[in-house]
Amino acid sequence: MEIIYREAQPSDAEALIEYMKIVGGETDNLTYDSATFDISVKKEERFIERFLRSQRDFMLLAFDEGRIVAFASIERNKIKRFSHRAELSITVLKEYWGRGIGSAVMERLISFAKESGVEVIYLDVRADNVRAISLYEKFGFCEICNFEKYFKIDDEYFDGKIMTLYI
Repeated sequence: MEIIYREAQPSDAEALIEYMKIVGGETDNLTYDSATFDISVKKEERFIERFLRSQRDFMLLAFDEGRIVAFASIERNKIKRFSHRAELSITVLKEYWGRGIGSAVMERLISFAKESGVEVIYLDVRADNVRAISLYEKFGFCEICNFEKYFKIDDEYFDGKIMTLYI
């Protein structure tokens, strides 16, 4: 297995939409599921182009034999007084969990954040997602709060954690 990491390109839009639908159906740990991730290829292309034009945001894909196996992004807050902060998002296909891809992606995102002047990286995670929390803690993220009833899935509530990394 040779994983290739590179910045997302507009030509990845269709494959990225398919990836998001797959990963959204594999777990309830995300903010969306396979049915609710409904976006056109054109809209996804514009979304990727916005990241490419920005020197403050970064969208990273991981590929195995041409197939997207991980997606991650770091996006700076657009509000001036919050612009020192950036939100991190990461997903990995379930069959690739435990192979170091999450760590490799985190290293690249944190490196980008440091180089682009981000001072605080934040993320949210389902409180019972021990695997993801362990990854974040490995890179120095700390929980700043537990948010009760953060997720509501099929009429059941789940807590979330807000975590930060101060660079």
